Amino acid sequence: MSTPCSNTSTTYSASPSITLVSFINNPRGNIDLLYKVVLEVVGCKGECPIGYRVGDKIVIEEEQLNLKETDKVCLYALGGFLPYITALYRETPAEDWINRKEELQCPDNKNAVIFRVVRVKST
Repeated sequence: MSTPCSNTSTTYSASPSITLVSFINNPRGNIDLLYKVVLEVVGCKGECPIGYRVGDKIVIEEEQLNLKETDKVCLYALGGFLPYITALYRETPAEDWINRKEELQCPDNKNAVIFRVVRVKST
């Protein structure tokens, strides 16, 4: 079992208004993370090597995988989705392109898995 990182009293200033300690105590800073992101399998082209099936989910909440709600994780798919996920879990202007993103496909061009993107507003 790993030991959790401890909060130290050392401060490293990235800017005059943000210190490492203040970031540890409030990692969101002034960025509101308002959405839970659910990526649900809606189709497979070929045979997925890790066995995704329609209905399987990857669930991301506040920069973390929600392992209780996630069925399985393909590192190649997750790696391909990271640029989208960072935009999907944040509040964005209504006209932002990320709000029109309905599906993502894993990067395996022979056995592609298609995921529906669902953004659930946090309360």
